[in-house]
Amino acid sequence: MEPVDTHHSCLSRFLSRHLGFDRANSQVWVNLFWMSMRFRPLEIAAKYIIGRMISTKKVVRYRDFYGKNKKKLD
Repeated sequence: MEPVDTHHSCLSRFLSRHLGFDRANSQVWVNLFWMSMRFRPLEIAAKYIIGRMISTKKVVRYRDFYGKNKKKLD
């Protein structure tokens, strides 16, 4: 149980340090935490994340993301 407690403690600290954390996007934050824990040093994690972002075909426009008519997740 100690490894589980350690990871839970690290995840709690990680989420508390990111003020933009939104429970609606919790899976995204957990994925980011997983990548930061899996890839060491963090430069490797950053290269991996940037590579994944560049290789994706999905485009998110600024106005779509920050627009006033955002869909609310219930």
